[in-house]
Amino acid sequence: MKGVLLNEENDLLIRVRRGTDGKITGGLLVGDNAVQCAGLVLQMNQGELKEDPIIGANLLRNIRGKLNRDKLKNQIEVALTRANIRIEDVKNELEILINKQSISL
Repeated sequence: MKGVLLNEENDLLIRVRRGTDGKITGGLLVGDNAVQCAGLVLQMNQGELKEDPIIGANLLRNIRGKLNRDKLKNQIEVALTRANIRIEDVKNELEILINKQSISL
């Protein structure tokens, strides 16, 4: 998936360069953003996105509750599928990011 990239704070990633004539070149960086999109979907709760209120993994509600791995895995898969993100495309990167939680996708 190709699109505009974000930085660590989820702001637009902008690279400003000046040419030899002093004019500004560069701007928004574009690249593979599948993992970034998956991360945004997993951070969202349902109802936060106006265009698709059903999208979102609702992971915040699991913070202080009892963790059910199968339910959590299902929530992640449903959220990514709803966002048209193939879990196979981001599985390895997501496993590295959430390996601390010992959740396997």
